[in-house]
Amino acid sequence: MWLYTCVAFVQYRNMQEALKHTKEALRITERAYVNFGFADGKFMRLFPLEVGKPIMVSVHLQNSGRLPATRVVVNYGISRPIKPGMNQTLQPPSYHHVTNCDPRKDDESKHPDWIESIIPANAAETRYLFVPNDKLSSADIGTIKNLGFEIAVMGFVQYCDGFDRVQCMSFCASYKDDARRDFVPCLRGILDYCPAGFGPQEQK
Repeated sequence: MWLYTCVAFVQYRNMQEALKHTKEALRITERAYVNFGFADGKFMRLFPLEVGKPIMVSVHLQNSGRLPATRVVVNYGISRPIKPGMNQTLQPPSYHHVTNCDPRKDDESKHPDWIESIIPANAAETRYLFVPNDKLSSADIGTIKNLGFEIAVMGFVQYCDGFDRVQCMSFCASYKDDARRDFVPCLRGILDYCPAGFGPQEQK
């Protein structure tokens, strides 16, 4: 009887472990995967600079997974040159972490202007990144042009993957005012995770 109980317990543990691996494999193959997509051959687009308006950059987010990505947010900062050898980086006031896939557990009063969305499976979405209070003067635009359009965008994309897990993708890209007229990844580039201390503690 004792031997039978031990064998049954071992079989039960093996079944539980197999079930755990099956669930994890299902999550990996079926979950939402958000990354940068391309529009007209570019994954970011810099809009023409205008006096009285902030720098605006559009990014194209693509969900290549099999489930919708929910609570999709983009937290970012935009850097521009203010004089030779010195850049200024500003971020919009709506900067906020996703910490739970249930929006009812989030205090929306802390981020009334926060933008989040749902990207269906195999679909794309365009986001427009800008810092509302950083309106350019003609002198600002002249400085940016004279210093070679040293504009950079860095931040992270957070979303829920369909399995109640918050995922995080970090990115950094700088504009190249040459034949490319496009953003290219910085040294850190685009990562399908957020380095420690950069994204939410709940990421997995």
